[in-house]
Amino acid sequence: MSEQELTAIIAENIKTILEEKGMEQKDLAQAIGVSPSSVSRWISGEKMPRASSIDAICKALGCTRNDIILKHSSNEVERMAEELKSREEFQQLIAAVRDLPVDKLRFLIEIANTMIYKQERDR
Repeated sequence: MSEQELTAIIAENIKTILEEKGMEQKDLAQAIGVSPSSVSRWISGEKMPRASSIDAICKALGCTRNDIILKHSSNEVERMAEELKSREEFQQLIAAVRDLPVDKLRFLIEIANTMIYKQERDR
């Protein structure tokens, strides 16, 4: 995936989440301490937010990095989930983390999100 494609996905996802939350660009800008023009450039796809800004956006919008940087149709997500469930290493991973406390699970999710972001960025 090119940087331009990733920028477009991020732009669309931020716009969609803002609409779902009933927020305006200026609300997000104020919440994360950037100018409204920065948010406007992100949503228009003119610029990609920095990693630290993506973290702030996630916190302000109550979402994950995956919600911001990934684009999957619900059918694709369901297909991928079914495929993963059949793989032994996935079943082992689920068994290993099933009983972890919520804070540890959230930490694992953030690690996975960081890995995804780095892989997408380096492509």
